[in-house]
Amino acid sequence: MIRQGHGDATVERIVKHQVVLAIQDTTELNYTSHKALSGTGYLDSKYAQGLKVHSVLTASTQGIPLGIIEQQVWSRIEEELGKAEQRKQKPTAEKESQRWLDALITTESIIPSSVQVVTIADREADFYDLFACPRRQGSDFLIRASQNRCLVDCEEHLWATLESVDSQGIMTVEVKRNPTRPSRTATCSDLQY
Repeated sequence: MIRQGHGDATVERIVKHQVVLAIQDTTELNYTSHKALSGTGYLDSKYAQGLKVHSVLTASTQGIPLGIIEQQVWSRIEEELGKAEQRKQKPTAEKESQRWLDALITTESIIPSSVQVVTIADREADFYDLFACPRRQGSDFLIRASQNRCLVDCEEHLWATLESVDSQGIMTVEVKRNPTRPSRTATCSDLQY
């Protein structure tokens, strides 16, 4: 098994660090033009067919990739397309968002407890069940917020609190071109945390 060997080598690299970043993200493999391929599901619409892939890439705090320690691949069922309101009523265990929890649990089971792990994720991971999931000591989150949450031990909400915090700087990022947009330099102003 190729992935098992890669996983073992990744853990060997991880244990050489005191702190490791576990970066979770979901992407899609678009196979729409491969008409003879079976086993795919819808992506953003029923006309786009492919697979969804959720990965956990580990990296050092210096940004050096250490390896992938978890990866989930699935295809969506077309009957579920357009039923977002019905999905809201389902428990997390029956939704795609369960992948974030599964990846966290797997990450914590693979990375030795002597290593601090910081799970990093985008706005899609900003949901209550992930924050409420029991975590081991030395397991932290850095998640881009999308919800204006009430803060612990005070009556303030996140957005209001951030408005009172001084900017921590400005950052520019080079964004590569894609089929609909040329390459550009994006300025992320008002970095607050």
